[in-house]
Amino acid sequence: MSDEALDHAAFRQLVWALAPGDAEDYDTIVDGARAAIEEHRELQERVDDLEQRLDRIGDIGTEKTNKEQKVAAIVTYASQKDGGMRGTVVKPKEIAGVANVSKRYAYDLIDDIVNGDGEDGSLRDDGYPWALDASTQTAVDKDAPDRGLVVDFDRLHDDPESLNKFINETSAEEGR
Repeated sequence: MSDEALDHAAFRQLVWALAPGDAEDYDTIVDGARAAIEEHRELQERVDDLEQRLDRIGDIGTEKTNKEQKVAAIVTYASQKDGGMRGTVVKPKEIAGVANVSKRYAYDLIDDIVNGDGEDGSLRDDGYPWALDASTQTAVDKDAPDRGLVVDFDRLHDDPESLNKFINETSAEEGR
């Protein structure tokens, strides 16, 4: 068998191995090659999307050194948790895992985010308008948890300071 015939046989094997379905599904080897290329492109898009999502949540659980970093991690987690929802409830147990703090400190963080942490604190002294205490939402939603943080994304996007601090800076750091 000549080198050209071996090359052709190898090419046919490669195309039929990569093309989705069976070789009988295609009229010509060119159709099979096109289908293999299209499937490769679709898979590459899915991989790229998954890598971006992983990059956005990749630092969850790592040490956060200040309250603002902890809040940024919580906001990022909330945006990933229920993507597209207007408001997302993040429970104390989830906050503890995301911000790498104790569950008791997670309750303190909820209070500080919702009500502020005072004049000497690193967060706003009167809390964030996009942050609601889930326990106060039971009148609106009978299934609301006893404790937790509701991140209202409509309000968050209307708060330029928070948006820059907790969304844009986090995105910028992910790009580095």
